[in-house]
Amino acid sequence: MKLSSSERIYLLTLAQLLEEQKWVRQCDLAKRLQVSRPSVFRAVSRLEALGLINKEAGLLFLNETGEAAVKQQREAKKVLLAGLARLGITGEQAHAILESPDSFYQDCLISALCERLSLSS
Repeated sequence: MKLSSSERIYLLTLAQLLEEQKWVRQCDLAKRLQVSRPSVFRAVSRLEALGLINKEAGLLFLNETGEAAVKQQREAKKVLLAGLARLGITGEQAHAILESPDSFYQDCLISALCERLSLSS
């Protein structure tokens, strides 16, 4: 499943929050990502429509499909970080590139790295 940069960020942030605390609300995502509640509402609606998360009584949960997507995204991030390191881009700079909400540049970078490393995205 191909996710936009924004969808990846929201999904991975939700997963991280769920690892840190028992439950997550939309306002928790807004606070962590420093975005507005309407932005989170739209993103959560998209993730629900994609079948990655469930909402119950105002709380957000990853479903089985969402957990698989998180695992896939985390593995892809490891590969991409390794590829960036081979290009001399490491640390905060590499993480900033991968976590950028600017999907055009990020998707171009991902495609270029995957091509260079002979991997499919």
